[in-house]
Amino acid sequence: MNRARRMLFLLSLKDEPEKARHATLLRMASIAIFFVALMGILLNLFLGNDAERSVNSVLIGIGLLQIPVQFLVRSGRVRFASGFLLFMLWVALTWIASKVDGVNDVAVVAYFLLLLAAGYLLGWRVVTLLTTWTILAVWVLAAFEAAGLIQQFQGNPIRIAVDLTVIFVIASLEIYFVLNELTRSLNSARTELEERQRVEVILRDEQEKLNLALHAAKMETWNWNIETGSISWSEGTEAMFGLAKGQFDGKYDTYLSLVHPDDVSKVQKAIREALMEREYDYVIEHRLIWPDGGVHWVEGRGKVYWNEKGKPIRMAGTVVDVTKRKDDELERERLIRELAAKNTELEQFTYTVSHDLKAPIITIKGFLGFLGEDARAGRPDRLERDITRINEAVDKMHRLLNELLELSRIGRMMNSPVIIPFRALVDEALTLVTGRLQTTPVQIKVADSFPNVNGDRRRLLEVTQNLLDNAIKFSADRPSPLVEIGWSGYENAMPIFFVCDNGIGIAHEHHERIFDLFNKLDPVAEGTGVGLALVKRIIEFHGGRIWVQSEAGKGTTFFFTLPSESTKPG
Repeated sequence: MNRARRMLFLLSLKDEPEKARHATLLRMASIAIFFVALMGILLNLFLGNDAERSVNSVLIGIGLLQIPVQFLVRSGRVRFASGFLLFMLWVALTWIASKVDGVNDVAVVAYFLLLLAAGYLLGWRVVTLLTTWTILAVWVLAAFEAAGLIQQFQGNPIRIAVDLTVIFVIASLEIYFVLNELTRSLNSARTELEERQRVEVILRDEQEKLNLALHAAKMETWNWNIETGSISWSEGTEAMFGLAKGQFDGKYDTYLSLVHPDDVSKVQKAIREALMEREYDYVIEHRLIWPDGGVHWVEGRGKVYWNEKGKPIRMAGTVVDVTKRKDDELERERLIRELAAKNTELEQFTYTVSHDLKAPIITIKGFLGFLGEDARAGRPDRLERDITRINEAVDKMHRLLNELLELSRIGRMMNSPVIIPFRALVDEALTLVTGRLQTTPVQIKVADSFPNVNGDRRRLLEVTQNLLDNAIKFSADRPSPLVEIGWSGYENAMPIFFVCDNGIGIAHEHHERIFDLFNKLDPVAEGTGVGLALVKRIIEFHGGRIWVQSEAGKGTTFFFTLPSESTKPG
């Protein structure tokens, strides 16, 4: 009893509704076929002729055939059970027709039921194949009947009427079921279409909001198919990467070729970690090199998508140009460094001023005391010496204050930049140091030609004069003192000038220190220690830089860059 109940229970296929509908129809049809075969056997026994009773064995086979069909449907092999049942029924109907009335047999009408069921359960390809077989079978039966190979029997009209009634009832039920399923499918499709349209409207609205947000943030999107290696990105990304529209070929290697060489390994490492660790947060900043050579910064963010086997298959994310932010950060860092340098300089300035200005004041105060004593003692010769020492202290203080004032004005009281032949600056500086040259037998060697420079003429003359004066001063004691002024190539589109001497030289550990405020390597040498600090500040204000190459006892060369007439100072 329980086994029979389990056989009659319909298979549950909630995840496959179409397969479940086919299984329901097939089980019901199989049960109906069983009872139709049983009824046919009974009709043949009581109302049929000899030929009709001869097919009872086939009808018994059709009835027994429903047992394996039921088990196949229950096991979920619905399509196989459908094909098996339809094929066996087609063979049985053809055999019955050949044994009874040929093409005039009622069994031939049942072919239509098989074609209708095949169309619903197995699709148009099986219908086409079954139709072809049916047409061939009909023509073969007709040929056999025409040749007298099939003997027709006069059947019982009541028997024929019953057969046709059964066929028409089954046909109407099949047509009703098929139309009902078609109606249900159409309604379901209509509902699904409406839902899809509703979802598309929502998605369109959300996409518009997302596009507005991305546009406001100047952000673009990208998608990387890891399995194929192809990359797709939003419309504005190519412009962000310096490419013309349609220029990107969608290849991962092409994208890497746009990354700055120094950042390629960093990008590859971040991508590898994102593909290995599910929790890795892919956020990276790197540089791009545009086709025109310009360097731009971008920030990329991404998420990796994995398949059911835990394999990464796709990576998608956003990219935004952060060049301005990086420039602002670099500028902020530069200003912080500059402020730190100024604070250090201010500390040095405070200390030095308190020390260096105190010395002349002490000297003046001391010799004023000597001056009073000498005046009261009537020593005029010593009075003259006291006055000279006081004047020297006053002159030193005056010179120190003037240089400090000049140093403080750099960057605030600069004249408008003009184009200046650098050779004119050299000639004027040589004129200004004529007094020192007359007392010092130094050979001056000047290059034949110089490029023009762009800047404050007065300040650049101070640079040239100061460097030239130092070179003459610190090479004067050499056997054959020589000072050379020239230029050698460019750095960042700025000409590189140099002032070279064969003087006492500077030890390597002092190369940076000499540009600090009030740093004098020789305490007894003339000067206040402000000169090179003043030179450095003027050159850096013009956008150039200064550095020294020297060894103790082997002379000194100061190199410096200045903007040319094609570049702007500062």
